[in-house]
Amino acid sequence: MEGNELNTPKPIEIKEEPILTKKGMVQTYAEDMAKAAESIQGIELKKLIERDEQFGEQKENFSPESKKNKILMIISTVLMIATVALVFLVYKNTNKIVSVPITQQNKSIIFTDKTQFLPIDTLSKDQIIQTIKNEVLNTDVKNNGVEAIYLTENNKVIGFNRFVSLLQMNVPSEISSYTDDNFLIGAYSGTTKSFFILLKVNSFTDIFPGFKIWENQIFNDLHSLFGIEINPDTKDLLTTSFTDNIVNNKNARTLTDKNGKTILEYVYVTETSVVIIGNDETAIEIMLRLSTGQVGK
Repeated sequence: MEGNELNTPKPIEIKEEPILTKKGMVQTYAEDMAKAAESIQGIELKKLIERDEQFGEQKENFSPESKKNKILMIISTVLMIATVALVFLVYKNTNKIVSVPITQQNKSIIFTDKTQFLPIDTLSKDQIIQTIKNEVLNTDVKNNGVEAIYLTENNKVIGFNRFVSLLQMNVPSEISSYTDDNFLIGAYSGTTKSFFILLKVNSFTDIFPGFKIWENQIFNDLHSLFGIEINPDTKDLLTTSFTDNIVNNKNARTLTDKNGKTILEYVYVTETSVVIIGNDETAIEIMLRLSTGQVGK
């Protein structure tokens, strides 16, 4: 028995080593593919996210609802309004620059110490006369000084014919036809402050007949401008005749009161100049300035 047991061959133990089965290999490959896929998907996903973020930024940049674009829109609107306002102001100021400045139609007939422009737009006859009288009485020119007064409408100096029309004077055509529209009214500061009218005419010969005709109405037309009121003491002057006179060697026609005082006169100071004044002192100063050949400021 024992011998038989010794002769019986022992079974061979086969020790199996772990091997990679086909199944195991499939599993490992799948895992690798999954990992690779995950890696690729991760990269693609990252790109998609980045692309979506870029698109989101672009969308936000172009969206009117974004805070940044709202601010830009507000700034653009403000700048546009400011530009329109600036253009309007420039246009408005340009129009003002063109229309506002007042200039004389021509150079002053004589040298003057001061020039004053008086707007008379919408004023009545009596208001115009009072405006002129106030300026004469309140002139601040020096002694023996002359102030030129220009009446204006719509920022333009009016001429002689317009002056006659506004004050409703009875100037005959024999005067207006030969009188330059560029004339001068003003104030002289002498012994008293007095008013004068200086006319430029074609010639003494042309104008003389017209003034003779006007003598019947000249006091009635001008007495208020010269500060003479019609009352019981002065009403006779409405029918009193002018007389020949000589003022500083110049021919003149003079209206005097019953005491022989000069009330109104016109003097042919040159061949082409006639001055209407209330006293000889003013006439002599006007003559002096005409003879110097100086023009106004």
